[in-house]
Amino acid sequence: MTWDPGGAPHAAPYGAPPQAYAVPSPAIPQLRRYPPVLPLRGRRPPLAVFLVIVGIFLSLAIWKWARFGSTTPLDPDLSSQVWRSEVVVAGIVVLVVVLGRWSRSTGLVPRRGSAPAVPRIALAVCLTGAVTVLAAGLDLHWGAATYVVVLVNVLAIGVFEETLFRGLLWASLPVRWSASRVLLVTSLAFGALHLANGFSTGAWGTAAGQACIVSVTGLGLGAVRLRTGWLGLSIVTHAMIDGGLASAAQSVSHAVAVHPPGTGIPVVVVVCELALVCLYITLGVTGITVLVRTFRAERQARALVARFPELSVPVPETAGPSSRPGT
Repeated sequence: MTWDPGGAPHAAPYGAPPQAYAVPSPAIPQLRRYPPVLPLRGRRPPLAVFLVIVGIFLSLAIWKWARFGSTTPLDPDLSSQVWRSEVVVAGIVVLVVVLGRWSRSTGLVPRRGSAPAVPRIALAVCLTGAVTVLAAGLDLHWGAATYVVVLVNVLAIGVFEETLFRGLLWASLPVRWSASRVLLVTSLAFGALHLANGFSTGAWGTAAGQACIVSVTGLGLGAVRLRTGWLGLSIVTHAMIDGGLASAAQSVSHAVAVHPPGTGIPVVVVVCELALVCLYITLGVTGITVLVRTFRAERQARALVARFPELSVPVPETAGPSSRPGT
């Protein structure tokens, strides 16, 4: 006779060994509870698509540098006109994803089952960025049309860069790679591409510093992508960060031009600068925390499988076994 989990005795089909001869199984440690990592689903784009787009971008930057030299500063003024080039390239990248039928794997299609903490932090960052834009706009006396122009600009930049790095590059990396490796590589690539700003400004030291800051920011944007499984929230977060940066820069420039030295800095400018610093710190800390926790979960799962081969412990990955490039 044996005893089932419900407490009712029943006869074993082939007879049960006496309890005295049963070999006790070793105690299996419990895995720590970490937020879920949503696997990729759908057709995965080849890495060549990302490399071709980046190659075109770098070729244009080098061509402009060779023809005009490093005399064009990075203009943070997003309120003067719509950057048609940003809108066009954002539309082209999205069109490439849609025509290639990679919308699901690149994160353009929403997913369910995301962890609540990181999306809430991203929404707080978005709200802070929006308040920064509003405060700077009031200080600079923007009209409704100017706010629309800023919104179009920052959304175009967010769609282009997020679809390129957290979309195409993210989905085209090898299936066997863990989520922590994908998060780290895409963030470093995101920062490295901003070194191309040195061709425009000639200030390679400033471009290198910007690349480091952007890499840490990319960890936070990648954490949003990792925890939600889609690009929508990361695009909006990216846009609000760019909007806050441009608005704060314009507000500071306006304050320096209008107020003579020694007369003090307006409160609005101080608020914009503090909000901008909080944006980057919050997103950077979130990204580093998610990277460390994801790496620990992967290492713990691998160690448990190595110790108990009979177990089937899922190691967090960015893609399931059926998600292969071109399928």
